[in-house]
Amino acid sequence: MQHADYRTRHRETNRQHRSLVRAEKRRIVRKEESMTIGISSAGISVPIRRLPVIDTVSQWNNTSADLIVKQFGTECRTSLGSDEDTLTLAHEASHNCMDNARADPSDVDAVFFGTVTAPELYRGCANALMDILTASNAYTSQDVSAAERSGIMALTNAYAYISSGLAHQALAVGSDSLCRHISCCCLRITAQDCMSVNR
Repeated sequence: MQHADYRTRHRETNRQHRSLVRAEKRRIVRKEESMTIGISSAGISVPIRRLPVIDTVSQWNNTSADLIVKQFGTECRTSLGSDEDTLTLAHEASHNCMDNARADPSDVDAVFFGTVTAPELYRGCANALMDILTASNAYTSQDVSAAERSGIMALTNAYAYISSGLAHQALAVGSDSLCRHISCCCLRITAQDCMSVNR
């Protein structure tokens, strides 16, 4: 008789436990459905200087201007000024983003800076950017370096931090140049190389 009572109580306890677990799962699903994660604002910054391809090729005589202009449709390249780098461009874009969102940079919980052409080798760009934007140091920062995917990886990391609850407001930045020090020799490409890429 005691054994039967024990089994009955055990079944009842298991039933109650399962119903509590189901209720908790429903609550979590409802909470996740009500929590919308998205991009609240965006900002851009592009260097103002333009370098005509024809002038560059005529100086360096390293490739065909017709190939670059006609086949690729590139008439000029954007070139960094002597006082510009990926960090200054990121600062201007982030400032524009914060203005567009009417947000305060000190409210940012996490910043992710995607670049492979960082202006400094040892100092983190994400920290340098936040030093420029705000005096607050209550944030998590991360430099992301993933070849041409650095910016999208920064955005992915920001999403992951927000969806996991580690951050409420994140700033994802992607800023790159063709190389750290842009010069005319960056156009070194042969017609044969271009043809083999396009086949």
